[in-house]
Amino acid sequence: MDLAQAADQLYGVGFDEFVAQRTALAKQLRADGERDLAAQVAKLPKPTRAAWLINLLAREQPEAVEQLLDLAALLAEAHRTLSGSELAALTQQRGKVVQQLTRTAVGLGHAHGHNSGESIRQEVTTTLTAALADPSVAALLSRGCLVRATTWSGFGPVTDGAEGLSAIPAEPERPAVAPVVDLGEKRREVESERVRQAIARAEQELRRRTEAVERADRRVADAVAATQTAEARLGEAKQAEQQAHDAVRTARAVLERAEQDHQVATAEAEHCRAGLEQATSHLKRSRDEQAGARQSRAEAEAALAAAKDRRS
Repeated sequence: MDLAQAADQLYGVGFDEFVAQRTALAKQLRADGERDLAAQVAKLPKPTRAAWLINLLAREQPEAVEQLLDLAALLAEAHRTLSGSELAALTQQRGKVVQQLTRTAVGLGHAHGHNSGESIRQEVTTTLTAALADPSVAALLSRGCLVRATTWSGFGPVTDGAEGLSAIPAEPERPAVAPVVDLGEKRREVESERVRQAIARAEQELRRRTEAVERADRRVADAVAATQTAEARLGEAKQAEQQAHDAVRTARAVLERAEQDHQVATAEAEHCRAGLEQATSHLKRSRDEQAGARQSRAEAEAALAAAKDRRS
């Protein structure tokens, strides 16, 4: 095993496993008598979270990194041979590729149990953008052994250079295109065709995104309509609820009046019942007096008849 092989092994492990794996590998190398290599391995720096995500991308999605490197070479050539409009189209495609690769790298990290904040996403984006601008950065990125992120100012090489960017310095696997005075008509045609194809791919992607936005807009419109319908129904329900409350209040008022009328009627009935009892008692006394008077009259009549009999 050499240092490159050791780094390739270490920078492919999980983010939280790096230190333990580095210690174990250095210990094993010392046990095998590889003391110099063990010392070198022990000094390999742990990658930052952004660098680890980019290493994941390079190792698990090599075809995506290949697309990045192809576009980097095309952009380098385009700066010398293409018109401003063609260069603008490629620049726009660069932004889309970088954003897509950033999402892919973050998604790979999530699949390995690590969520990334906005600052880490931005570091991944700036490093991928730097790789498109600087072939040496692109070559190091493709090795999957980055230890930190980097940035590009917008012109020239990357801001902080490629030194110390990777655990294993490497010559660019695809050297930068050397300046030329005249590429020839055939070469220009080939490059123009590549640009046209790139533009066509970018336009296709744009149409796909536009259709997705339109579908999302329709879903939003449907949601707004459903919300308006729900709000209208809620208004109707509130109105019905208010009417029910009003009906309850009216019913309560009617009930209260009925209870009052019942109380008055009950009092009048009690009064009438008392009057009836008094009238009944008076009638009984009158009947008793009438019976006594009749008896007295009968006795008087009997006495009168007896007196007449004695006189005759």
